Amino acid sequence: MRGKLFPSALEGVGAERDFYEVRDLIPEDIEVIRRAVIDFASDALKPVYEELLAAFALVASANRYIADNPDCPEQWKTAVREAVANLDEDYHAAIEHDLQIALRSMRSGSTEFFNDAEIAGPFLRALSVQYLRTKKLRNAMLNQVQAPIAGADMERIWGPMCHMLAMNVGASLFRDRSHFRMRLLENMSEIPFLTGDQPVLNVNENYDAMGKPQELELYYPLTPKLALLYTRVSSPLSALSTAVDEAQVVSYNRQIVENSHEQVYSNSGESLEAWKELSATME
Repeated sequence: MRGKLFPSALEGVGAERDFYEVRDLIPEDIEVIRRAVIDFASDALKPVYEELLAAFALVASANRYIADNPDCPEQWKTAVREAVANLDEDYHAAIEHDLQIALRSMRSGSTEFFNDAEIAGPFLRALSVQYLRTKKLRNAMLNQVQAPIAGADMERIWGPMCHMLAMNVGASLFRDRSHFRMRLLENMSEIPFLTGDQPVLNVNENYDAMGKPQELELYYPLTPKLALLYTRVSSPLSALSTAVDEAQVVSYNRQIVENSHEQVYSNSGESLEAWKELSATME
């Protein structure tokens, strides 16, 4: 982290207090979400998005209730505050739960779960959430996108919108899954795969003139010795061997380091030493 190496327990990895804090949505925020996402959603997803939006919008009502009723029982206030604080966290916890079946399967060396649509769908949604929910992607969105309606704020909007966009991406990947290939990369070198606070990367090199990716091909390190590459069948990456050598591991690790926001992780402090100089030049 910022060129310094240190051991950490899990609670100190990629953690930021109140990162998923839900902000009070105002009518202008809700209008932007409807115009930008819900109006273009499929008939199947529109009611899902409306239900999600209603849950996030309820936060403002709950906070107003506390403000307007200062004499209400303290346990009511505590219950409301806890519900507000945990709303987005609970969504992410449920999505991560859906990911566990796939992770256990892949770590055992199998991608057979992908043949089961009831597992493949939630897996692709969870993979999309892992890609979009990070601080790096959130900051990029806040820096590059201006709310098109006066008074609306992308920082308030991003919480529910992130989930909707992840569902859009996941649904698109699910519809097109026959055109994609899941490949488990086996690390044959002595250098472990690294991961970071941007754990899922788009490694497709097809970008438009504005620098926006035209395709999604996802790289996701699973263990120091195993990684997922989710690519189009037609992609050159799809034809490469699943056994990766040291040069390939270094290349993937470089992308993890370059795309990290603050932190890079390894099971070996020694393996991170090699990346301190690169991290320093990126600050």
